[in-house]
Amino acid sequence: MKICFGCLAIWACCLQFAAAQKPVQPGQPDQGPGGSAYFHEEVRFIDSAQIAGGYWIFIPDSPQPDTAGVVVFLHGFGCFNPMIYGKWISHLVRKGNVVIMPRYQERLWRPRARDFTDRAASGIRGALACLEKETGITVQVEKIVFIGHSYGGVLAANLALQYESWNIPKPAALLLCQPGTNFFPGGLLPEYRDFPADLKLLVVIAKNDMLVGRQFSKQICRAATGLPDRDILLLSPDRHGRPPLVAGHRACHATDPAFDNGVRTFSARYALFHIPTDADDYYVFWKLADALIDCTRYGAHCESAFGGAEAQLSLGVWSDGVPVRPLRILVTR
Repeated sequence: MKICFGCLAIWACCLQFAAAQKPVQPGQPDQGPGGSAYFHEEVRFIDSAQIAGGYWIFIPDSPQPDTAGVVVFLHGFGCFNPMIYGKWISHLVRKGNVVIMPRYQERLWRPRARDFTDRAASGIRGALACLEKETGITVQVEKIVFIGHSYGGVLAANLALQYESWNIPKPAALLLCQPGTNFFPGGLLPEYRDFPADLKLLVVIAKNDMLVGRQFSKQICRAATGLPDRDILLLSPDRHGRPPLVAGHRACHATDPAFDNGVRTFSARYALFHIPTDADDYYVFWKLADALIDCTRYGAHCESAFGGAEAQLSLGVWSDGVPVRPLRILVTR
């Protein structure tokens, strides 16, 4: 059989040309929730996270604020390297938030899952004590917001239910991103009822999440029916342009090597080489987090956090003008 190498070369060029002509994703918006209008130029780190129960603190700088609200960011299983979420953390901090990231795992299999909540609470308490002593910033914890991804979403729910027992501030709002435990259910509580009556709750499920699925999200949905603000949202894939939006379990990863602590779990290696920062970050996770924070603290941008309006569900448009497949609201109040 003869091979026409010239034909193969032409075919390869045609494929490359076709790929190049595909529409591109929308970039980060300039203004509004998820946007690039920042109040601070730099992020200052405090690293006291060598063991489980430790913490990282990320502080706005250039300029350093006199006062700041607090966001607790709970990493996923095996994701105890802030690099994995670095661009999202940087975004939150440069918007004016102090971000606490408690480390609840020392290694992949230590401590046991049933101890994760205890270690997370210990990290939060330690970080708040450090902030009070060492930064000169007056932190405002009255309307503290918790963000959790994967197992971190489960822990955020645990802490919201048991904040008094763990001696941490009462969470005012939760953003749970693809929450679940996969094969390690030891960190689950027996039930998820009796959340604080004024808690604001957002849950994001990814359609192609093959790691934790929807079981925990459904459990939370059934348990939190009395909350005044409670939305469950579904993120779907969109392959209209390049790169495609895949709506997988790691959709909220946003790698930044400036946050690298050198830990190389599978999740860290995968995030470093395979997860781009894309429209799902800007228009889903960053937008919802910003809107939830502003709605909770100031009563602003609530339409971008709750209710199913375009401001909440829209993910922008591809470069050819076609709208990105929007979020779908599964439950709302």
